[in-house]
Amino acid sequence: MDKQASISIMTTDFTIQNVRGIILIEPHTDTARVWLEENIGHDNGFQPWWPTVVVERNYMGDIIDGMQEDGLTVIGDDEV
Repeated sequence: MDKQASISIMTTDFTIQNVRGIILIEPHTDTARVWLEENIGHDNGFQPWWPTVVVERNYMGDIIDGMQEDGLTVIGDDEV
């Protein structure tokens, strides 16, 4: 990872990765972790890597919309 990519991650709330069709949402700030707990929850389905959240692709549009409506920043995989 180059320096600019590291700076982008440090200044964003979430990164999103598509791993073979399973979406991972990784929080990078305390605000992001609180948002995940309040809106998804660690006990919502199979969450083995909490606070990184495992999500099915079909839910991502609504999740990203909610994050952005609450003023959070998101960077990630264009294939989400």
